[in-house]
Amino acid sequence: MAVAVIEDDAVDEARQKIRRQVIQEIKANPEKVESLLRINSVSKHIERIADMATNNAEDVIYMVEGEIVRHTSAE
Repeated sequence: MAVAVIEDDAVDEARQKIRRQVIQEIKANPEKVESLLRINSVSKHIERIADMATNNAEDVIYMVEGEIVRHTSAE
């Protein structure tokens, strides 16, 4: 399960997609900037939570298998 966590880039991809959509929406509807910035902020925090989960998963792999997987490619 820990390996699946560190190999999942879906949250990062979703964050970038949301960021692009928020920028486009701000340009199209500047009167909504406040709520759009909140959406952007929420997506940023969710991405950070996912990053922390990845760090925890890397620690679990090290504790169980003795393998350091941090900062290595998933090839």
